[in-house]
Formats: sequence, structure tokens, C-alpha cells
Amino acid sequence: IFLFVLMGAGIYAQVVVDDKPFLWRSASSRTLVGIAWTTCILLFFFGIFAATQRYLSEAAMARAVSLDKAGRSVEEIVSAIDRSARLNRWNDTAYRNLAVVLISRLNKESQKLSQTPEPTAQQREYIQALAAASVNASVRATELSSSNVQNWLSRASVYRALASSIPDAGSHAVEAVLKVIELEPNNPSHWVELARANVAVHESLQAIAASKDSELSSQAQVQQAEALASAETALNRSIELKVDYAVAHFEVRVVL
Repeated sequence: IFLFVLMGAGIYAQVVVDDKPFLWRSASSRTLVGIAWTTCILLFFFGIFAATQRYLSEAAMARAVSLDKAGRSVEEIVSAIDRSARLNRWNDTAYRNLAVVLISRLNKESQKLSQTPEPTAQQREYIQALAAASVNASVRATELSSSNVQNWLSRASVYRALASSIPDAGSHAVEAVLKVIELEPNNPSHWVELARANVAVHESLQAIAASKDSELSSQAQVQQAEALASAETALNRSIELKVDYAVAHFEVRVVL
């Protein structure tokens, strides 16, 4: 409102000379004032709309947090975060949180599906939709704020969770963590994440490595060895950065 009044006062000052308005002396001056006032009004209402959308988005996110703390269903939490993202499409935090919740939901649904003797086509399609939505949300977060480490970590965790079911997802996880390391190279936990992403690549190649096709099997085994070597290098780097980092030492024992 203050900005609106200030702009109006500025326009008034421009169209008054010697305390006498001249805006009606010519058609061009009247047109100019009309355009200026219309622009001010549009900017004013656009500002109100944007502020309202942002407020509603934050309210929806706050509701999602309260639902999570109350132990409510994932569906309710997803719905609240999805509403937050839709209301403010420039909010990377909303998309990041949405990706995390969606992948959590995907894991639970996949568990149920594995216990179902004969899964229906609809169930499989639902799993695929959750996977696509989680990837899209994580990618959108990094597009909105490419310098935010948390966005890239979220993207990496989504791809890592999908490594066993989607081709090249493990490689995408590695790429996302490498971006994290580019932003924060001296954080030992990021190097552990890189090791985990490489392990995911190794595990995703297990079925091909066991294939009866000797050529495919041989290629997969080479790639598995490279992935494990990369994981070992990453863990060693993590320990170099923090010698007493317990997580890295634990992962070394697990991986190697």
C-alpha cells in the first residue's frame, strides 16, 4: 500500500506545474497518466495476490509439519505439501519436502506390493506414478535453487531409492552427490553419500552380472568393480577430512 501511494504521489508531482495541473491540456498527457495509474493498480493487486499465495503456501507447509508430528497418514501429509508447492511454484523447499515424502510413500507401497501374490496393473501404475512424481519434485527443487545443498541431497536420495527399479537412477544419484561435493567439498558426510550412491549403482547391476549372457555379465561385473572402487575412494576421502568420523568407518566395514 505504501509503495502504491508513493508511486501515485510521484505521478502527481510529474503532472503538476506551478501548482496547476496540466494533465488535461493534451490527449497524450491524459493517456500517459492513465497508463501509469493502470500500471500502479495492476502492480498493487499483483503484490496482494503474490503475498496471499505465499502465505497460503506457508500455511499448507506448516499443516504438513503438524500432521507429520501427529503421526497422521502419508496421504494427508503429501496432500498438504503438494498444496504448498502448487500455491508457491517458486518455493524449492516445498518441492524438496514433497520429493522426500513421496519417496517414503513409494517405499511403503513397494513393500506392500512385494507381499501381494498377484499385483494388479493399477497397483503397478500407482508405483510408477509415485516414482515419477518424486523424481519430478526433486528435480524441480534443484532447478529453483541450484546452489542449495539440501536440494541436491534430496535429489540423490530419491534416485538412490529408485536405483534397483529404474535404469541409470544410480548414476543420476552419483551425479547429484557430485554436485553437492562441488558446493561443499570439505564436508565428510557428503563423501559418505557419494559412497552410498556408488553402492546403489553396484547393487543395481547385480541382476545383469548374474545374466547368462556372458558379454553382458562381464560388462556389468566390470562396472560393479568400478562402482565399489569409487565407493572406497569416497569413504577414504571422508575419513581424511574427519579421522574419527564413525559413520565413514562403519560404511567401510559394510561396503568392503
